[in-house]
Amino acid sequence: MKLPKDLFTSLLTTAILIGQTLLAQSEEETQLAETFEGVWQASFPESGQKAYLILKGNQVASYFFDLTADNLVHSATWTLDSVITPKAIISGSLGDNFEIFRGAVSYQVNWVRQDGTQVSGTAISVPDSQVGKLSVPPDEAGRRNTTLTAAEGFFGTWEIQNKEGLPFYIIVEDNRTAGCSFPFSSYGTRGLRGRWVKRGDELHINWDSGHFSILKELPDKYESIFYNPGEALNDENAGQTTIAARVDFRAPGIWATEYRETKPTYATSISAFRKRSNARSFYRGKWDVVDQDGGIKETIDFGRFQDVDSNREDGVDGSWRISADWAYITWEDGLRAVAQPIDDAFAISIFLPDQALDGTP
Repeated sequence: MKLPKDLFTSLLTTAILIGQTLLAQSEEETQLAETFEGVWQASFPESGQKAYLILKGNQVASYFFDLTADNLVHSATWTLDSVITPKAIISGSLGDNFEIFRGAVSYQVNWVRQDGTQVSGTAISVPDSQVGKLSVPPDEAGRRNTTLTAAEGFFGTWEIQNKEGLPFYIIVEDNRTAGCSFPFSSYGTRGLRGRWVKRGDELHINWDSGHFSILKELPDKYESIFYNPGEALNDENAGQTTIAARVDFRAPGIWATEYRETKPTYATSISAFRKRSNARSFYRGKWDVVDQDGGIKETIDFGRFQDVDSNREDGVDGSWRISADWAYITWEDGLRAVAQPIDDAFAISIFLPDQALDGTP
């Protein structure tokens, strides 16, 4: 039987539209599923218990309970239910079943125990390393890396309000890296990438765009100071000071999805070069220092015999040396500088003669 041409065209158009709709739905569900992937700490105040739920791709999951005699990890599977409220449904091998979903102000979790009783609680996303620390004595973990231990209170997602009241997000990772959805740069949906150091009660983040952030804890709130490239951190009129709040949900938007897919997976010690000689060879030659608009502000020439010169102020000479993957510069006018790799970019920090190189630039 031969279909009329108009009917055939109509059926073909309908099939294409259905296919496009199904593809869009599939992509949306993939993004929803990615927001649930990772490690979740589920707390149940009623019973005083905590469960750790580990959700991976391909519907693979596992879970275990804190403060048990064996801390055994049990296998599970999980699926995404996006019909009404998006939720992750976890089915455990021991008969435990969990549901994670976004509540009014935080993520919620329901736990149906093996005996059929049910309790409810809250769920927060935690770093992968948090799971491993459960089997390590606290004093030994502190001896292994006191810096990471001291900075634990800053790990997670932070919501920052800009002067116009619009939020952007900073994610602080436990491998000394960070990501930011700062919307006022030329980086687009990629956002900013950074490396952090703990200085006293503050967390300082150097971003690959030249921006600089300080997160600090005050008696009754957290505060964020965001500096533009080229601003002096010791200038009381520099930087945008706003309120920062740690949130227990994952940062939203296209930026967050791209960040999770491309974020660095360094160990706790970040090094771009295996040997100091490799770093020395890499830095040799001319480097352009650019502003946030891409304009060249200065050209620095790293010489072979640890000499360095710049076209700043009609020419300034100095010397340079390597420490790990950082290049330290001492200029004849007393200023000093540190060039360091951040993700796929390099940032340079300037220090006054009386400033310590391991302090605030």
